[in-house]
Amino acid sequence: MDLYYGIRLCVIALLVVTLSVTIFTATTLTNILSSILLFLLPMILDYFSQMPVSSTNQRRKAIVVWVSIFASAITIAMFLIPFGNIDVSGNQWWKVILCLVFVAYIGIAILDWIGNSTPEEKENRKMLREAVDGQQKKSKSSTKKHSGVAPDNPTTT
Repeated sequence: MDLYYGIRLCVIALLVVTLSVTIFTATTLTNILSSILLFLLPMILDYFSQMPVSSTNQRRKAIVVWVSIFASAITIAMFLIPFGNIDVSGNQWWKVILCLVFVAYIGIAILDWIGNSTPEEKENRKMLREAVDGQQKKSKSSTKKHSGVAPDNPTTT
């Protein structure tokens, strides 16, 4: 199992617990909506940056990204609709349902951990890291050539 996705699972679980506590203790709709956006936006960025190889992982990534974008859009729309200062301390049943929806992210993180721990996914991430490192080294060496700065190991002739 891949260590990164294990740590990621723990972080997502901690975020879901924190979000759930915030939802249950919030007294205004604005607090709840702000907390939901602060949860969803990093999730969108995290999933969007992944580059899985298998079709199952690609499909799961696409579904999570689009569902999160849609949920964020609904949340932003709720900010724009003038609800006023609604007291949300009563009616706990919808808070429970909302929290259960976000618990699904923990299940998805478990599936990510399992799906992205395969040898082909690990090899793909390794190749991507090497390509990025190669580009960065190439970029640094071309900047040194054109910057007028002497190279690190000048050779004398």
